[in-house]
Amino acid sequence: MRNFSLFLSNSLGGVVIAATLSFAPFALQGCGGGGSSVSTSGATTTTVTPSATSAASGTSVTLTAAVSPSGATGTITFYDGSTSLGTGTLASGSASLATSTLSVGAHSITAVYGGNSSYTTSTSAAVTVTITAASTTATTTTLATSMTAPSYGAAVTLMATVSPSAAAGSVTFYDGTTSLGAITLSAGTAALSTSALTVGTHSITATYAGNTTYASSTSSAVTVTVASATTTSTNCSSSTGTALIVCLANAYYATLSTTQQTATLYSYTRANAVIWSNLPTAMVSRNGVRFGALSSAQSTAALALMQAVLSSDGYTRFSNLRIADDYLAANGGGTSSYGAGLYYIAFLGTPSTTAAWQLQIGGHHYALNVTYNGNYASATPFFLGVEPPSFTVSGATYAVMEKQRAAAYALGQALTSNSSAKLSGTFDDVVHGANGSTSHDDNYPQAYPTSGRGVLYSSLSTAQQALVKSYIEAWINDQNSTTAAPLLALYESDTALASTYVGYSGTGAFTTQGDYIRVDGPRVWIEFVVQNGIVIQGGIHYHSIWRDKTADYGGDF
Repeated sequence: MRNFSLFLSNSLGGVVIAATLSFAPFALQGCGGGGSSVSTSGATTTTVTPSATSAASGTSVTLTAAVSPSGATGTITFYDGSTSLGTGTLASGSASLATSTLSVGAHSITAVYGGNSSYTTSTSAAVTVTITAASTTATTTTLATSMTAPSYGAAVTLMATVSPSAAAGSVTFYDGTTSLGAITLSAGTAALSTSALTVGTHSITATYAGNTTYASSTSSAVTVTVASATTTSTNCSSSTGTALIVCLANAYYATLSTTQQTATLYSYTRANAVIWSNLPTAMVSRNGVRFGALSSAQSTAALALMQAVLSSDGYTRFSNLRIADDYLAANGGGTSSYGAGLYYIAFLGTPSTTAAWQLQIGGHHYALNVTYNGNYASATPFFLGVEPPSFTVSGATYAVMEKQRAAAYALGQALTSNSSAKLSGTFDDVVHGANGSTSHDDNYPQAYPTSGRGVLYSSLSTAQQALVKSYIEAWINDQNSTTAAPLLALYESDTALASTYVGYSGTGAFTTQGDYIRVDGPRVWIEFVVQNGIVIQGGIHYHSIWRDKTADYGGDF
């Protein structure tokens, strides 16, 4: 209590009153802060609730924090352990945050209210959220190398293929446990070129990291043995069979620049395998490096490979066909579409004596697809054509497909007296060539006829049966004996021939557009047809296709 004295006097000088007043102390409030005070002792509690306590990787989980009293305002910070996941602003006492970035495993989630001038901070009890691996599609990763026995300092291209090809992400290449680098996948493939491998043996693998849709996978190891540059030899004379082809392929590849190597080596996939055509180069794309872009040494190495792949007769036919293309270029076709330099060479997969790979040689009127180490011995699809049928250059006359024409003519003449051999309809081209929407082999696998196939081989005379075999051999024997012999044994076995048909359309003379003939066995399919001239107007030209119903592209796709 405080006492105050108060004196009152009459202005007229009359009565004087003296009084003592007592006052209790009081707090002044609300007047412009002079001595005012506000309490900050409002306690809070915070709780956190996840939308799910278990979720698959990549799934969004919503974290909701509630603060009591609900009048509290400010922000909430959400934590995964000590790592901030983000903040949210309170509204009516709650705030939420959605996250899909939690990794696989258990996470301790808390929410921290930051407080304000009226309410104290508070931290929720931890809630466990467990993230499980998402349901993923299994993948396989395969690895190919441009060379398995390079010299020191040579660039080796490592190419990984991930299946399914829709898988996205990256592939890391390893030399043992040492990373050589990571490459982002494009259409299911990733390639890395390195010249850093030391002299010695290296175990190379490729690992696809996977993602929320596709599981990770690691390739089988590929051994790359790097030799001292002074001891490396490209002499393949001691090799035979597939080993000879692989040696010559690697010898050719070693002559190429890094850019050319990249343009030569493709992954061994169906999508790449079907990229071939009989059309002029200006009209269609092809895999590989153009012969016209090769140096003299590179061209020599490429042709050495071709000589080993083909028989002597087959190699001569290939060489003369390129001359025919030069003839077309000089006689109205033009050099942008025709010419010996507009043929391409490519490897699908790394040349190997054990793993499957394909050699692709192609250009106008020629498409060779030989697969090594596939599920089946295979040299198909093989397209062979020519325009014009014969021509003369520098005094030499060429009849590039005379062997095939003569075999077709002999068989056709033998069939014209057999009405059952006449096929219904007419044919202006081979039925099973590269006739997809892109003029590539997009229609593979082809649908072969099951009726109207002509006459059975068994119904023919012995002499006519011999003509069927000669017709088959006119195409298959363009390959070297290692490739041709086992295929002929299959095509011409008694069992196979008992189910083989022959049929023709047109005149059987093979002088007029639409003259057509085919042999149609359990595996072998060979068509030959006459077309009108394209560049040489008024003339004719030939198309043919050899396919194997079981073993096209090695039977691998």
